[in-house]
Amino acid sequence: MASPSHDVVVDDARTPYQPPPPDAPTAVPSPVERQPLPFASRVQAILIGVMLVGFVFIAQQWSKGLYQIGLPIIVVSAFLQIAFGNIPPASGARRSLTLLAVTWVLVAAIFGLAIVLAPTLIDFGR
Repeated sequence: MASPSHDVVVDDARTPYQPPPPDAPTAVPSPVERQPLPFASRVQAILIGVMLVGFVFIAQQWSKGLYQIGLPIIVVSAFLQIAFGNIPPASGARRSLTLLAVTWVLVAAIFGLAIVLAPTLIDFGR
């Protein structure tokens, strides 16, 4: 069995590696271009930040006014986060807002149905 020459490097013991000649052009890696986040992903990130601000407003102990602002902030942003959490993160603005509207309509329909059915269900329980 012949031993490998000194200028050949074996990377995984199966394929010999030949270094490129010194005059070969080298490829300069292009800088990674940062792509903007899709609309739904941006909204989710913003909502998480808004919820954190709401928690800070609730946790502080100096101002009742900030507490009263923080609670509705958390409630609204939590409901929006539930809706946007079910929207594909790669969705654009139009699709995200359409799916958000559909989600709100479904939730409103379920609440409305519950309000209508509650008296009937109470009567069944008597």
